[in-house]
Amino acid sequence: DWHLLGAIILRESGQNPHAVSSAGARGPLQLMPGTAKELGVEDSSDPAQAIPAAARYLRRLINRYESASSYSDQRLMALAAYNVGPGHVDDARALARQLELDGDRWWEGVALALPLLRKSAYGKQARHGPCQGRTAVDYAEDVEMLYDQYLQVLPQALLENDGGSP
Repeated sequence: DWHLLGAIILRESGQNPHAVSSAGARGPLQLMPGTAKELGVEDSSDPAQAIPAAARYLRRLINRYESASSYSDQRLMALAAYNVGPGHVDDARALARQLELDGDRWWEGVALALPLLRKSAYGKQARHGPCQGRTAVDYAEDVEMLYDQYLQVLPQALLENDGGSP
């Protein structure tokens, strides 16, 4: 969905194809070098390479969470995984279940458990170690909000620019 990719690009780089993060992520979709290599991207700042690769990666992440309770939950987990890595989201789902929360729902489980992975009591026990879970939750929810806004605004703007014909 181009709306979702647009929301990610806006959140990741402010639409700057030459953006570089302090962690070394590059381009409009802020691909880490290892992820870019895995996806066959030679130049992360080239939108023609980065966007299709990120779309494939995002589809893979969404499919990874197919057991989620809804497509919205699945998408939010995939977005968090895009930010912090799928292993940490898997750890948060396991922790949610351990805490008797719902590991298949974003709001009722994963979004509550993921920030706990920063605390040593939970992070040291997690398979993939501690992480900045609050950052990943905020990221996923920010992108989801932008995505919802794009869905509401952009189709109407496209119709208006086309003279109103569908």
